[in-house]
Amino acid sequence: MKKLYLSVLAVAALALTSCGSKNAEKKAEDEGAALKAKIENCSDSDSLRIYVRQANEYAARLVKEGKFSAAKAYLDDVAPVIQAK
Repeated sequence: MKKLYLSVLAVAALALTSCGSKNAEKKAEDEGAALKAKIENCSDSDSLRIYVRQANEYAARLVKEGKFSAAKAYLDDVAPVIQAK
């Protein structure tokens, strides 16, 4: 009985772990889009500086994770919005 219980727990842990990485990627994409939307809708210069800093940190995190093309694409997407403000 104990072996069966441990086996079920191990399979459940593997299933939850495999789903977690997909959710983390989606969360990261959502975070980048949310930062871009904040920058687009911002009217206060102090808040804009904070959002730009957060966007840079997000891009740096992508680079740290080895996602160079995603970081470049994000910065290319956000840079015109920042320059317009």
